[in-house]
Amino acid sequence: GNEMNNIIRWNAVICPTGPLTCSVTWQGKVEAQAGIYFIGMTNHLLYNRVVGFENGFWAAGTHHPNGQGNAKDKVCPQSTPLGQIRGNVNHDCFRFGLYLDDQHPRHVERDANGYI
Repeated sequence: GNEMNNIIRWNAVICPTGPLTCSVTWQGKVEAQAGIYFIGMTNHLLYNRVVGFENGFWAAGTHHPNGQGNAKDKVCPQSTPLGQIRGNVNHDCFRFGLYLDDQHPRHVERDANGYI
């Protein structure tokens, strides 16, 4: 949806059984997982540790390019600017430590709710 300006900081996310075995069943899928998954690009990822997931951090704006829920058709996550990303450590991830997918950050005008 319109998630933005969240600070995701000082987390340790560990998959104890190794890449491709940790999944979140409530998402209804077992593939394409991440230790930290986000759709809104304007969030801050600071000093986190992710171990043993398919992807460490996955910015999946292209999976919901028009937003979700109440923000549907009012946001464009794929084109919003990235927040701060620094001090993070990922290891033993199967694919990417930081997977920014197919983002095209732009300077876009948004209101206080993040709507374009």
